[in-house]
Amino acid sequence: MSSSTGGGDKGGGHQRPHGPDLSNVPIGVPTIPGVKPRSSAITAGGPAPQHPTTSVASLVPSTSSVQRASSSPDNEESYEDAWARAEREPPVRVGDNTTIGTEGEQVLGNFFRLKIREDPKKPLCRYSIDLGPDVTRSSDPKSTKPRKLSRETKRFLICDYDSIIISAGRLFSVGSAPQPAPYQRKSGKDTWHTESGSIKFDGVVEIGELNRHIYKKDGGVPTSATAIALNALNIIFGNCVNKPDFDGARAGKRFYPPIPGNPTQTKSGCYLIHRGFFSSVRPGTGSLYLNVSTTTSAFFKEMNLLEWMKMKWGNRYNEAKFRRELNNVRVKCDFTEEKRWTMHGELNTKKMSAITLGQTNVSDHMKSGKF
Repeated sequence: MSSSTGGGDKGGGHQRPHGPDLSNVPIGVPTIPGVKPRSSAITAGGPAPQHPTTSVASLVPSTSSVQRASSSPDNEESYEDAWARAEREPPVRVGDNTTIGTEGEQVLGNFFRLKIREDPKKPLCRYSIDLGPDVTRSSDPKSTKPRKLSRETKRFLICDYDSIIISAGRLFSVGSAPQPAPYQRKSGKDTWHTESGSIKFDGVVEIGELNRHIYKKDGGVPTSATAIALNALNIIFGNCVNKPDFDGARAGKRFYPPIPGNPTQTKSGCYLIHRGFFSSVRPGTGSLYLNVSTTTSAFFKEMNLLEWMKMKWGNRYNEAKFRRELNNVRVKCDFTEEKRWTMHGELNTKKMSAITLGQTNVSDHMKSGKF
């Protein structure tokens, strides 16, 4: 069997204490040619984790968890709930009474000060791409509605049915919106569906509203226009690392430039440690900032699955460790051109009598090496 690991989600660091040992890995700041981060101190207020965080991610865009300081039972709101709430709300100005940092103390951050003109020669325009409905099954009531996936569903899919385009100037003039265009989508081995794709103009990005929020004396509550403007700027600044010719690695909103010594292999050889960056545009008091934070992530090493298991556990491993470490890891089987079977459930109970003489379970069949 020539199966290989690669691209599985190694997230859940705070739930899986048996992950890769990062104690001996140099956690420094990778340098990008021509870029000099500026260190500065920002005073903020509110409770926050008091320890450095180490993120663990996979090579496939998927959900990844971050190791955060464990919350006290006396806290009214756990850190996980606080982060989830912060993701739903527009970011507030740094410098106001926020939940970032520890009250009365300074928080060090690497950032670049941004200045955006309120009257650019070409306004920033926002468009949404909608794929659907499936016109080949119009009799189905569910297929007559455009498909838009919820935010929670998108976390578990590589592609979605609703995307955003930010352009300098309009893509088409007012009143001449392009008609929905049909396209073919393959589902299954030989099944094709005809679906409809369209581009919708959502409006001009209100940079002026964002500037008013920044320069306002008391800051106030961010409006929806402020959140949309910040989202547009984050899309623009993330364009370079999302291009097909980017040589580094990407995982969610984190990127890892191809620099000497990156990645670093762990002592066991089972994981690759990438050092990289996480960037985001944040509003400040009187200024707009591009915050650049460092991140260190562990990736599964792409290699033969059985060899990886031997490097990790030797010749002795139990099912609990196997399920915990390799849960949701993508495995590529290249010993056959077509998929012969699919197994669901416990490896030590599913039978494979059609493949191995007599009756044996999947786990013993893999150990026997009869592939």
